[in-house]
Amino acid sequence: MSRVFAALRSVFCLAALILTTSCGEELTQFFVCYEIAPDLVADSTVVHACVRDADGNTIFGCGDSELSLGRTGETATQSIVGNGEVDITLSADVTRAGPGGTTRVVPVEQRVVATLEPGRIIDLRLRLEAVCLERACDAGETCVGGECRAAEVTARCLTAHGEPPPDRCDDPRLEGGCSAR
Repeated sequence: MSRVFAALRSVFCLAALILTTSCGEELTQFFVCYEIAPDLVADSTVVHACVRDADGNTIFGCGDSELSLGRTGETATQSIVGNGEVDITLSADVTRAGPGGTTRVVPVEQRVVATLEPGRIIDLRLRLEAVCLERACDAGETCVGGECRAAEVTARCLTAHGEPPPDRCDDPRLEGGCSAR
């Protein structure tokens, strides 16, 4: 895990602790797992996370900071504390073989848009997969398992931290269970 990401994660965790202990309110947060398929892991794979609020203001990332999971394949985690809607994007530039022995950079990304619910800790999972390489989805959609799906997730399907998703909620972005690192 990059030092920058580790430091930012520590700040978010400290903020979460302060919110629960000094304000007397219940913690409201997303626990996000960032993952990448093994066939996309390479020294040249560059991965970024971007978290924005409903007004488009940056909460985390969205710049030059890079997550090491593109090179290591290890799951990264992040706690996002706050309220209201958040838009989280995990993206990568993956180097692939091109014609005539050349190489080309191929983009891949996955998004989730969800609303923080007061007093709840919600698990989210974003995973970059080869089946989504160069997959263009319409506005408001994202590639999940090779198919375009709505970026915004159904509120009733939000999964409480450490719990299985509710019945008839089959979106893999809502499956919890990655360990904190």
